[in-house]
Amino acid sequence: MKIEIEINQNDTIAIVNPMSNFAETVGIEDIHEFDHDGQEMTTLELEDGREFESYDDCQTWKEL
Repeated sequence: MKIEIEINQNDTIAIVNPMSNFAETVGIEDIHEFDHDGQEMTTLELEDGREFESYDDCQTWKEL
């Protein structure tokens, strides 16, 4: 399932599912962008322990 996440300008706060009634604001533990088999990949680790990955320039996320 694809998840929307908004990240603040300083890469310190993530808003998970910002357009829903269940939006959550969570601190970011780590965010990392790199090349994965010729495709840009971003990984995101939140302070609550959840981890996500994105292959579309952070437009949508998949929970790991």
